[in-house]
Amino acid sequence: MIVLENVSLTYDSGTIFQKAAIKNVSLSIRKGESVSIVGKIGSGKSTLVQFFNGLIKPDSGKVFVGGEDLGSKETNLKSVRRKVGLVFQYPEEQFFAETVFDEVAFGPKNMGLSGKELKDAVWQSLSDMGFNPSDVANLSPFGLSGGEKRRIAIASIIAMNPEVLVLDEPTSGLDYTGRNLLIEYLKNENKKGRTLVFVTHNMDEALEVSRRVIAMKDGKKVFDGNSEDFFTSEELVYGIGLDVPFVVKVWKKLKKRFPELPFCRSSKELVDFLYGGPAR
Repeated sequence: MIVLENVSLTYDSGTIFQKAAIKNVSLSIRKGESVSIVGKIGSGKSTLVQFFNGLIKPDSGKVFVGGEDLGSKETNLKSVRRKVGLVFQYPEEQFFAETVFDEVAFGPKNMGLSGKELKDAVWQSLSDMGFNPSDVANLSPFGLSGGEKRRIAIASIIAMNPEVLVLDEPTSGLDYTGRNLLIEYLKNENKKGRTLVFVTHNMDEALEVSRRVIAMKDGKKVFDGNSEDFFTSEELVYGIGLDVPFVVKVWKKLKKRFPELPFCRSSKELVDFLYGGPAR
């Protein structure tokens, strides 16, 4: 689905501010996968995902989406961006429409949707993000709370129904309820076959959402594999400057008492096991 081949990028090349942001990264994300990209601030993870829909181009290397070379003049980047929806780290800062409806409708309208089809797409995406559409559609997005703005911004991307959903720190600013709603939505969408790329520094969320982790450090890919392998390797996680998820810390202690305890990705799975239910 998405392939990067030996991609590198340097910001402000030739100046005193020159910085190598991405260093010779190769990766492949298959259709239907759920992948978390983790790393400290400045590790390159946010820059990396902007290659995925051609928002930025590498200095060297190639990027392919669905077999199309994004560096080719013949590739229709508008079509690519319909397939790969990117929710930025601070998407609410890019609001421009007077109403929530117009903000969410902008993308699907540009795709050619109109009338009932357009309204249905907007209503569904708002509902998916926990809103009563009729209550918020005519409100100004600028007057909403920080968490509500974040959910509106996500709704504006999912309204376009992209094949791949890329979210950069999507739970930042969300309260407990909003965070859980989004996490469950993402997990359910992945079960339906939508490809997810989840950029985060929250290791508990990365563990819960994705079975695969790509870890970045100083612009380099330092790990790419099963999330269980990553999070159970304390030396690797701490070496990148991250923390082991709380649930993994508890799981390791319980494992000494209950050797038959399978790997658990959430506190619910731990509780289910302890009370005789199946861990998943």
